[in-house]
Amino acid sequence: MKKVLFLSSSDGVFVSKDLGIISQRYNVTKMDINLRNNPEEIKKLISAVRSHDLVFGWFVTPTVSIATLISSFLKTPVVLVAGGYDVAREPEIGYGLTLDKKYYYLTKSALCFADKILAVSDSNKKEVLNICPQANVETVYVGAVDTEKFKPGKSRKEDVV
Repeated sequence: MKKVLFLSSSDGVFVSKDLGIISQRYNVTKMDINLRNNPEEIKKLISAVRSHDLVFGWFVTPTVSIATLISSFLKTPVVLVAGGYDVAREPEIGYGLTLDKKYYYLTKSALCFADKILAVSDSNKKEVLNICPQANVETVYVGAVDTEKFKPGKSRKEDVV
């Protein structure tokens, strides 16, 4: 069975659902590290990338970007999910990780080296392509409604959210 390294700093519903889906077909290791806070964990990250067949990163965080660069040297395929703040550049409102030059170039490198990028909207896809025009990106809409929590009722009155 193929081994997937799943990197995410979020435990959101969409991240958890993707983790569950991928775990049905692959042997998945979820790793949640933050190299900005714990730079000494770089050795653990290198070892993890080396021992997996694919890296899957939910959000293009600095840690996921570094993992992508490591993966490119080790020839390990990478799939990234671009989800908003990580690829946004909205200087008028001070929004977006890539407004900071050092994160812009780190994110750009990750987007350009990734084998596949899944953007959560057409707007995110455009942001990815603005940063890295040759990126292999497509839009995959994630559900915004938690269907486990919000189930349609039997009567019309129960259907109101």
